[in-house]
Amino acid sequence: MCESCMSECASIPETEKISGKSVSIEQLIMEVNKKLEVVFKIERSLEDMKTTVDFYAEKYQELFEFKKKTENKVKYLEQQTVYLEKRNKALEERIVDMEQKEKERNIEIVGLEKKDNEDLKSIMATLSKKVGVLSEDIEQVKRVGQEKQDKQSRPLPIIVTLRTKTAREQWLKQRKQVITNDDIYNDHNNNRIYINEDLSKYLRQIFWMAKKELKPMYKYIWVQNSKILVKASEVNKKIHAIRSQEDITQLMKCATRNDNVDSETTSRT
Repeated sequence: MCESCMSECASIPETEKISGKSVSIEQLIMEVNKKLEVVFKIERSLEDMKTTVDFYAEKYQELFEFKKKTENKVKYLEQQTVYLEKRNKALEERIVDMEQKEKERNIEIVGLEKKDNEDLKSIMATLSKKVGVLSEDIEQVKRVGQEKQDKQSRPLPIIVTLRTKTAREQWLKQRKQVITNDDIYNDHNNNRIYINEDLSKYLRQIFWMAKKELKPMYKYIWVQNSKILVKASEVNKKIHAIRSQEDITQLMKCATRNDNVDSETTSRT
């Protein structure tokens, strides 16, 4: 209390009858001051709480706006990722097509034994007569790959470059003929010689993976016009083209799904 209040309080009797109790003015004032102090503290707490709530509300709004912007950025990046994946796939397919186009006049001869001091062009001329095509169309012949020390390993394949695509088609039409090394060398070697399309490294790998992973589910897997094709059976004559590992994975899923449907149908029957 201030001095003026103190002087006024001094003139008041020390005790008054309040609510039937004898209470001194000093005690009453002290009690009131305590109550006011509590109220003041509560008001301060409420003000602090209001300030805190306002602060967190502002931060929440900032976080909400940040979240919205982030979601928009993520959505944009996902769209960009899908676009880039499609573009990358298109570029890969284009590169594969370009690589394969460089081989459009080539054929691959597999299984022909290698002899000492071999004259490949002369050997190819003999082979061309056996299959009934013109040897004059042969432009270049070479063995490709790295020689292995193992004598039991298969002979390296031979790449034959022909003058025209038409000549290549003539050779490929004869690939079902059964030609052996004995037909070429007259050495009683009955190992068969195969005439194949010359595939790029990428398509060769996809072809190998297709035969490895799809053979249990697809009876026919072959190459025609630089395209890898598969067919389940003579009953299911639908032909699928394979251009990538994703195509192989998708065909495996479809085959598994069909097997499960057939199993459920059989069990119900």
